[in-house]
Amino acid sequence: MEAVRHRRTCVRACVCSNLKAGLSLSFSDMQISYKIIVVSLSVLLGLAFLFAPKPPLQLQSAFSQNWTAGMAGGGSGINYTFHVRIQTNEKIRFDSAWLNGKSYPIQAVKGNLYNPRSEFFINDTLLLKVTEFIPGRRAGSKNNSPESETGKPKTNPPVKYKGEALISYFLGDKRHYFSIPKITKLPPANMP
Repeated sequence: MEAVRHRRTCVRACVCSNLKAGLSLSFSDMQISYKIIVVSLSVLLGLAFLFAPKPPLQLQSAFSQNWTAGMAGGGSGINYTFHVRIQTNEKIRFDSAWLNGKSYPIQAVKGNLYNPRSEFFINDTLLLKVTEFIPGRRAGSKNNSPESETGKPKTNPPVKYKGEALISYFLGDKRHYFSIPKITKLPPANMP
């Protein structure tokens, strides 16, 4: 029994002397240790940011503009334009946009609207265009409701999202979604 007590006392004495030796660091030693820890953490965070996977799309801008046709019965609507930058090498295809509770077809254009290209590559900036069209009333029509509207009837969106719009697209054969947090409204346009 005495031998066990003696061993415990020796172990306590060793631990206490080592702790005292560890606590007797000078102020300059502690500053150096602090600097090493800060520099190490900064390097690790920088590397994590550098090698973090980028999302396949980056939103550049989002606009909407109400318009009215210049002739009676020509209709009206809203044009939505989204500028996105492709950040992936995978083949990408745009499917539809979800706005105001309705699904609309989407047109993806690289270049300009009059000379569109259908192949998209990494670092390309695309114009995604959606038009919500409300036809005008026909002259002599018995009812005052428009003939039809673009967009599928209101239903729940395919996924929950935060923002004003949801873009559906395919990377290869897999469907993905991209939310548009805010759409800037431009002044209305009256067409000729």
